[in-house]
Amino acid sequence: PIVATAQLGASGNEQLHLKCATCADGTTATVGTSKATFQHNEADLDVAEPLKIGTNDFSIAIDRPGVGRDETVKVTIPVSYRIRADLSKLDGAAPSVGVLVEATPGSTVTVDGKPVTLDASGKASVAFDVTAETAGFADETKSIDRKWSYEVKPAKGDPAKGDVTAKVAIAMLHLDAPLVRHVTSAKKIWVTGRTSKEAKLTLDGDAVDVKPDGTFEKEVTLADGETKFTLVASSANPKAPMAPRSGTFLVRRVANVDAEIVTASKGAGVLASYDRALTIGPAKPEISFEAGNIAYMLNNMTRAEELYAAAGQADPSKPEYPQALAQGYMKANKLEEAAAAVMRSIKLDESRGVAWGNLAEIAMRQGRPQLALQHVAKARKLEPKENIWRLLEARALNRLGRAQEALDLVIGLPQEELYKPEIVRLIIDSYGLLKQLDAAADFATKATDAKLSDGEIAYEAALAAQRANRPADYRRYIHRGASVGHRGCKELEAGLDK
Repeated sequence: PIVATAQLGASGNEQLHLKCATCADGTTATVGTSKATFQHNEADLDVAEPLKIGTNDFSIAIDRPGVGRDETVKVTIPVSYRIRADLSKLDGAAPSVGVLVEATPGSTVTVDGKPVTLDASGKASVAFDVTAETAGFADETKSIDRKWSYEVKPAKGDPAKGDVTAKVAIAMLHLDAPLVRHVTSAKKIWVTGRTSKEAKLTLDGDAVDVKPDGTFEKEVTLADGETKFTLVASSANPKAPMAPRSGTFLVRRVANVDAEIVTASKGAGVLASYDRALTIGPAKPEISFEAGNIAYMLNNMTRAEELYAAAGQADPSKPEYPQALAQGYMKANKLEEAAAAVMRSIKLDESRGVAWGNLAEIAMRQGRPQLALQHVAKARKLEPKENIWRLLEARALNRLGRAQEALDLVIGLPQEELYKPEIVRLIIDSYGLLKQLDAAADFATKATDAKLSDGEIAYEAALAAQRANRPADYRRYIHRGASVGHRGCKELEAGLDK
């Protein structure tokens, strides 16, 4: 008799592993165009199509060497589940790696200790946000390496446990020029840097040529005031997935750079005065703290972290000091350090809503929305009137696919709160997740009509109108936003007649 079991080959392809006590070396097994040769009574036969969940019937032609008996053997391979990593959503607006689940209907499945809801056909997907790992410039190629445990309990049969892993490189992205915060009076600047040789690159959605050595350069025209630019490097080869890396930089175009330098130097002068006071001594924690605040405002995060840490060491009884240090770490995207600093603050005073809210924001950036919900619940209990925590809770609910709960949480806010850009954006996203595109467009229309001079809301309304296939509204809101100087609307307006 032949015993057949399913397995994965070295390259991840599905195979039938065959055992046959009467199959001498050189015996072949054939199914369709796939063929394998027995060695030591075993053979691995590639399967042309993925095995389906349930039973899989095969007729295997056995050809023994010489005058050995040839025969066709029928085997049945039962497959009760399939769980594998999913890298198909790395290039989305919120990059994620996931787990694809297939199991016989009626099965109970958990991934990473959490229950997974299967659809009627027994399928489900679980996404894990990796934005935190992929945000910010990096001079070297790093990787995402995740492992999740799973358990499958079929309606009939024995339960199974195992691990599924996902490992993928993250594109490298280095910015040579301009600085991440840059002031100029020029109308145009060059954006230069380097990325992975295998990467493609966009700047605010527009393609940027990458040279064979990974370097790039692109000239951009500046609008007046401050403009935020976003570079995104991602895989140029679909057969070689690579997590994207995004980096942002701010450019302020001013009429007089010298005047800007004078303004900035006043803040730098204040910081220098504090530093002199700390040098003369004795070092007082309140002076270190105030100096840290000045450094934070000047975006000198290295110095801010040093000063906040010094304040906490000089007076370890003040929860404000590690809390401020956490804010500095968060601004620098040092999430583990930020979480540790917040916990020190909470140990000193657990009644401060801002500490729990910061923990929730850190959890969101780490792709842990369920943990964020736990933390933000404490922030809301301590500070029920602070809508910032309500907004953070709604973001976590959206991330978990609980869009209706997110919508219910914010839709009843007073109009002055409801029509703030960040809340308008969240509500539009919630409707989008619910596939209620017309409802999203209707709400966006009310918001922009109530806030005619808000270019950001006009921009969100234009995008919502586009998704709902309302071309007249799309054009109207683009013109509205462009008329008040919104950069995104101006760019869309320039392309309307092309």
